[in-house]
Amino acid sequence: SLLPGLAASAGAHGVDLVSRAFGGCGLLTGVPLDPTGQPYPFSQACNDSRPGWQSQSVQDVQPDVVIWLGAAWDERDRLVNGTDAQIGTVAGNRTFLQLIDQSAQRLTATGARLVFVTAAPDRGSQLAADPSRNPRLAELNRLLRLYAAFHQIQVVDLAPIICPGATPACP
Repeated sequence: SLLPGLAASAGAHGVDLVSRAFGGCGLLTGVPLDPTGQPYPFSQACNDSRPGWQSQSVQDVQPDVVIWLGAAWDERDRLVNGTDAQIGTVAGNRTFLQLIDQSAQRLTATGARLVFVTAAPDRGSQLAADPSRNPRLAELNRLLRLYAAFHQIQVVDLAPIICPGATPACP
């Protein structure tokens, strides 16, 4: 969703921008769960495809910088090795940090610098309407910032840009 604006801005500055966005799957492995705790029909395929897709993408492109924007599905609780990892719990957050690390390692395997882009508050959608989503997005953003602080990764916060005033009713 950010590609057209980013591509225009990058091009104006002589920077090539290549998208490897993959709709419907986030950047983290694990089997994403819907608000009732059940896997989505595509959850297992997302889990199975992430490592190879990420590794192949950085091999193909050989980027200098990788922009991480994957919160649309990454805030979902998920099954990881048969265990339900719930974001916001001590054990779940530990698992999420491990999943962030695994993806970060794959995305920087060719020497690229990583930049995290946080998610702005969400009003929901037909597929993922869930009133607890914004607290989970905030928790995922917190985990990304924590990981970034320990690994010298730059963080770009979208909330003040997209939702000035940081109100929960962000349009």
